[in-house]
Amino acid sequence: MICPFFTLPHITTMKISFKDQILPHLLALVVFYSLVFFIFRPMLFDGQELNQHDILAFRGSAQELMEYREATGEEGLWVNAMFSGMPAYLINVEWSKQALNFLHTVFSGGLPHPIRAIFTAMLSAYIMLLCFGVRPYLALVGGICFGLSSYLLIGIGAGHNGRIIAIAYSPMVVGALHQALKKPRWFSFAFFAVALALHLRANHLQITYYLILFLAPYGIIQVVNLFRAGDTKVLIRSIGGIALASVLALLTFLGSFLTTLEYSKYSIRGASELSKEEENSNFSQEGLSKSYAFAYSNGIGEPMTLLVPNYVGGSTSESFVSDPESQTTRFLRSLAATDQQQAQQLARY
Repeated sequence: MICPFFTLPHITTMKISFKDQILPHLLALVVFYSLVFFIFRPMLFDGQELNQHDILAFRGSAQELMEYREATGEEGLWVNAMFSGMPAYLINVEWSKQALNFLHTVFSGGLPHPIRAIFTAMLSAYIMLLCFGVRPYLALVGGICFGLSSYLLIGIGAGHNGRIIAIAYSPMVVGALHQALKKPRWFSFAFFAVALALHLRANHLQITYYLILFLAPYGIIQVVNLFRAGDTKVLIRSIGGIALASVLALLTFLGSFLTTLEYSKYSIRGASELSKEEENSNFSQEGLSKSYAFAYSNGIGEPMTLLVPNYVGGSTSESFVSDPESQTTRFLRSLAATDQQQAQQLARY
């Protein structure tokens, strides 16, 4: 089964079945919208806001830049609110991305920020599975499972919006690359360029790095298979088209990429290798220490939390008291009357 999005150029020469080729995708969109509306109904219908810690911190660091933009219509390139002053392009500089912003609105279903990321993730995974020949109804299930995975929901709650958006578009990049390798047509290359550009738009190079670690071996395997099969023309067309699409996608991200590359020379996080552990030091001229670099990384057993809630305990801000009438809650209330700080500490994991 070929990804239905790649039959569009041949619409005039083929008969389209509404039941088989359109209805399943409309149903998928309805299901995705319904799930997002149900899960985030307090935000959509009750006017509530999601309290995202990292976004609150971002607003504090970017406030003067936003005020400067509103007052002058120009972008500030220096911010005083962070580290006694630093370049602003890693804090809040708006680049010209009108076309990509429109496409992002389309693929996020026109939903408000940040819940649009969940819709985008479901749709992106759905498209990827279609490109791999999965039947629409199974692809629908796969899209739901990916979009509602605990990592994405936890990330949205924490305010890791850029990271989650980058992850959300990653499946579509994988599917587009697969399609470009299997069916090397201009429309396939254009779709890969759009998918990659939308991923890069999120400006989260860590996730892009992880995506490359997956795409590189997959692409090499497919190229070797084409070479062994003797499909030289297909191989050359695929490599050339993918290279061109990658360059075009990178050009849409060039401003952010070059400024980040420039700043990396002056940042303690700019080196590409770890340094030897030094006493009372988290970094050196060679790079970050391993303990500093992996301080917020998962431990060996922690990936199980993606499958089992609270496998290694809850978050640092999560209360273990779920029953307001339990004996534990009553004890903490009585303790709070004499030592409120200790009571608050006990109420956390």
